[in-house]
Amino acid sequence: KLTISATANVTVTSSFVVVTTITIDGGTVTIANGQYLNTGTTGSVIVNSGTIAAAGTGYIYFYKPGSGKGLTTFTAGTISAPILFKGPNAAAVIAPGTYGGLVTVKNYESSSGTGTWTPSAGTYTFTGGFAVTNDRADTTITIANTNNPSFIIQGDVTFTQSAGTLAYTAGTGTITLSGTAAQTINFAGKTVENIIVTKPTSGAITWTSGDTITAGGNWSMTALTVPTGVTVAMGTNDIAVS
Repeated sequence: KLTISATANVTVTSSFVVVTTITIDGGTVTIANGQYLNTGTTGSVIVNSGTIAAAGTGYIYFYKPGSGKGLTTFTAGTISAPILFKGPNAAAVIAPGTYGGLVTVKNYESSSGTGTWTPSAGTYTFTGGFAVTNDRADTTITIANTNNPSFIIQGDVTFTQSAGTLAYTAGTGTITLSGTAAQTINFAGKTVENIIVTKPTSGAITWTSGDTITAGGNWSMTALTVPTGVTVAMGTNDIAVS
């Protein structure tokens, strides 16, 4: 067990595995370039306050977290480090909150395997983007939104199924695309939750052909690119683009 107190400033200069818990109680953890903080299958991260950041390519690595393991508590504080959530148990946890780095859900190395992320009820804000990837044959990675979470995404959405199966179970929550940055959205043709777009003209959105979008919110013609093959259902007060 490791606790980072309010006065501590810790830099992870060599990748390590937490076998039980690491608790951030107001201090700062910086993961150095090329290193990671790994919870393995039995470890958990608890963020009560404070910061987890990364330098360069540093990241937080949840490798095949078991039932009830992962980032179990995110009460307050800041997580700006990228997160790799790999081969999770269906009951593994990434708590709702605001995540500043890219959040990636992926299969694990072995073939004929499965990994499922079941987000908790609540709202997830991904300012650094959201990715789901399967690149191994005979494996399945699933996003199961049976707890009906909502997502606010300010970066790119990249679903990639170069091998194996990528499955997505939509809930009754919403996906909000916001922020001033340009976004590329690719749900790989999956049926997802209703999408709300609230962006200024400076933040163009490029949709991927084959996705079906049900949308509402504040639209701008100059901020929206709709390729052939994308279906967009507009809200009552929105501008339809065809």
